[in-house]
Amino acid sequence: MTATPTVRSQETAEKRPYRLGEHHVAGRDVPAAGGRELRRIDPATGAEAAVVVPATAEEVAAAVAAAEEARAGWRRTPPGERA
Repeated sequence: MTATPTVRSQETAEKRPYRLGEHHVAGRDVPAAGGRELRRIDPATGAEAAVVVPATAEEVAAAVAAAEEARAGWRRTPPGERA
């Protein structure tokens, strides 16, 4: 489960770190339940740039199960319709 952070201006990034507390599972955003936070520091400024909540083992298992369930339909979808 990955996410692409929204691009923000340098000024905004320095004032407030980007927070990623959701995972995209089965076509929807699901709040992360892990509770643990990983902080990412911008090496150029030393400022906190992002806070990420990693998935728990249960969240990963749910995402894998959803992906396996969706696989048959996805295989039949023409490449032009997948994007």
